[in-house]
Amino acid sequence: MLSELRRSGFIERPTNPWLAVLLAPIVSILGSVAGFFILEALPRSSGAVGFALDLVAFFMPVAFLIWIWRLRVERGDLSSLGLARTRGLMRFGRGFGIGFLLFSTVVGGLRLLGMIGPDPTPMAVTGGSAVGALLIVLGGWVVQASTEELVARGWLMSTLSARTSVPIAVIVSSLLFALLHILNQNVSVLAMANIMLVGLFLAVYAIVEGGIWGVAGIHTAWNFAQANVFGLEVSGNEVSVGTLWDLEEAGPGLWTGDFFGPEAGLVATFVISLALAAIVLRMRQAGTAEGQLR
Repeated sequence: MLSELRRSGFIERPTNPWLAVLLAPIVSILGSVAGFFILEALPRSSGAVGFALDLVAFFMPVAFLIWIWRLRVERGDLSSLGLARTRGLMRFGRGFGIGFLLFSTVVGGLRLLGMIGPDPTPMAVTGGSAVGALLIVLGGWVVQASTEELVARGWLMSTLSARTSVPIAVIVSSLLFALLHILNQNVSVLAMANIMLVGLFLAVYAIVEGGIWGVAGIHTAWNFAQANVFGLEVSGNEVSVGTLWDLEEAGPGLWTGDFFGPEAGLVATFVISLALAAIVLRMRQAGTAEGQLR
């Protein structure tokens, strides 16, 4: 995706790298402000519907602003954002499966270590009765995760690559992706390091696949599994609208992630590092290392 963009000129006027780094958080803030006013204008909803509407309202304006900037200011097209029109749903679905497997592996590792188990005070909507709520919330996670991927991997990484180099684009976009979570509740140094690792994994995955459909699926599944399949915190935020199993970490925070959620623990560090190593190996086996990371 990235080296092809530099050669084919899909981005006619890529943004200055320094401006792009500043613009990513600014657009995220402006979009969130717009989302606040949208929600104020709508009838108030609670539960799964209210949570899904919150995600859509706060993140959809961000995606719209990035889309306008790329098309009108940088004079690029949708394919330059990693949104190729062919096999998008298939790639999203494959990514969703990978993301679900990755987070399930984190939970499995914690279970083997005896550091996770049933929550003694489970949320009200749990098990089979939560299925309806889960389907509603899943739509919100799709918007939220896809927007973050559009900003970090689809837009920022491609515009930085067009003006600098692919390695710089990968590292800077992953670092900024982590920094956008720095104000989350209960954040820690290890949480930031793990999010940076996730960003690197998603960046290389997007390069190998040639777009962001797959990473949007991975990101969606990770958040959905974390909050609504296993009932755990998502980047420091508790989502109490329904879950299949309501689990609780029970062990040293260094391993479990404590109140930030498992993605801030060493078990997640190990799983994410393995995933990153695997996708880098896949890239080298496919012969894309020389073509993309240069």
